[in-house]
Amino acid sequence: MNSISGMDLKIFNCASGEIEALTDLWLKGMNDFIDYYSSIPEELLARPIDKEGETAISVGKHVMAAALGHFRWSLDLAGLPVPDKNSSLLINEAKEQSNIRQNILDEGERLKKIIPGFISPMTNDHLSNQGTTSWGEHMSSEGMIEHTIVHIYRHIRQLKVRLYQS
Repeated sequence: MNSISGMDLKIFNCASGEIEALTDLWLKGMNDFIDYYSSIPEELLARPIDKEGETAISVGKHVMAAALGHFRWSLDLAGLPVPDKNSSLLINEAKEQSNIRQNILDEGERLKKIIPGFISPMTNDHLSNQGTTSWGEHMSSEGMIEHTIVHIYRHIRQLKVRLYQS
């Protein structure tokens, strides 16, 4: 298998080598996030990590919601079907923080299963489509997918650095 994520992307019949590579990198990022997030001690999940009161729980929810939202934006811009935003496992929130963490991890696993099938038809033309994001930035579908990959690693770093600061 020629993949850094461990998934055989040939089963998705990706329309371009570029989308195959981006999918592989995104899946690796998701695997890395899930692995790290699973290892966070439960007593640190609700601990504020900054002055705004962000916690590992809020960061985990954000990473999963952003991944779904970023792919929905890229697919919509390409004129391709998008995953239902109401299918997220995070809509019906659990009360116990260990259950919330499990919902976040389950959502990550769910996204890893569905996103490759949605983005596999993207061609280089689709990846070149330009649009304006919800935060006002002009970018291509490809740029948004690249942003999604880096976004995961930014938040892994945020948690690794800030969770253990006194």
